[in-house]
Amino acid sequence: MKKSYAAHMSERGFTLLEIIITLIISSILGAIMVQTLGTSLYKSAQPVSMVQNANYLHQVFERMNSEYKRLLLTDSDPLETLKTSLGNEGTDQNNTYGTYTILINRYIKFTGNNEVNENTLKTILKTSVKYGTQTITGLFTK
Repeated sequence: MKKSYAAHMSERGFTLLEIIITLIISSILGAIMVQTLGTSLYKSAQPVSMVQNANYLHQVFERMNSEYKRLLLTDSDPLETLKTSLGNEGTDQNNTYGTYTILINRYIKFTGNNEVNENTLKTILKTSVKYGTQTITGLFTK
């Protein structure tokens, strides 16, 4: 008994043209997936890095707070001593507190809701430090 042409063709498998088209479509989809997932995987590390930088910066600031509490008990001018030990504005520091950049390190006062630079009373020290992309600001008072 003879088989029909359609039955005979179904037993032979895939044609070369079908295989080539399947490979082309698969490679295009694979390239799109690699490009999309590669970007997603790369950017997924950024939040982890930000949290690590923030935690490190909090540790640095806690060391500063601890030092200031000690200075309040032992130093005649604790704010000036702390201001000096933190470093100058715009400089990178690597000292007992840690590694950081000083953004702001100056005396201020408040007039109403406004902050004003103040170098005569020296009762509030504003300090802003940066590590990586994270910044923290604190006020030290007498």
